[in-house]
Amino acid sequence: MTLITIYLLNLKWLTAGVMEDDQFHETVVGSPQGGVISPLLANLYLNHFDWGMKEKGFAVVRYADDAVILCKTKEKADEAYRAAKSILEGELHLRMHPEKTKVVHFDEGFRFLGFDFWKEYLILPDAKVKKYKDNIRKITQRQQGNNLDEMIMKLNEVSRGFGNYFGIGNVKSKFQRLDEWTRMRVRAFMRKKKSTVSNKLIPNKALEEAGMVFLTNLLTTRF
Repeated sequence: MTLITIYLLNLKWLTAGVMEDDQFHETVVGSPQGGVISPLLANLYLNHFDWGMKEKGFAVVRYADDAVILCKTKEKADEAYRAAKSILEGELHLRMHPEKTKVVHFDEGFRFLGFDFWKEYLILPDAKVKKYKDNIRKITQRQQGNNLDEMIMKLNEVSRGFGNYFGIGNVKSKFQRLDEWTRMRVRAFMRKKKSTVSNKLIPNKALEEAGMVFLTNLLTTRF
């Protein structure tokens, strides 16, 4: 029986603040979410945790502040949980996420690095889909100053980032549905902006010629 302990950490330092939507926000706790240097800082600070858990005989898979501990029994997993808590909170003065830190059986599934791991599948969580669609809605709002080229440039930045990251999972059907939904948004934008196309259904080919990137195309071109 393989047990997995999952936890997220909040670093209790780095108060330089972050910029979001051209506005400054103070950071009281933690390294900036999405900051380019945050993974490096986490790796430096958590090196002590990695070696400490290894010395105790536990197999840890960690990326920045997200980690999984692999154990063969429930008893070993409970022991690993206590060891991790002792190092992280007792020695490094960090905080284990109270909701995301848990002991589960491998067959129950678990979340790691944005994916839901379930048996042999990498599943794209609904929360990630919602966040992606919220970003697309904002970019494709028809009442805005951007022209078609500017809008598609911003749209492609989001699509490429999302597609290249989550494209390694079992996502083909979800990507297809997201592409259909995004094309609908872009067609509405093009009609509102009184582009040269008619008010009839704008074919996918016309969207490709306009430079739009499809998530499903990223599945076949990423390697």
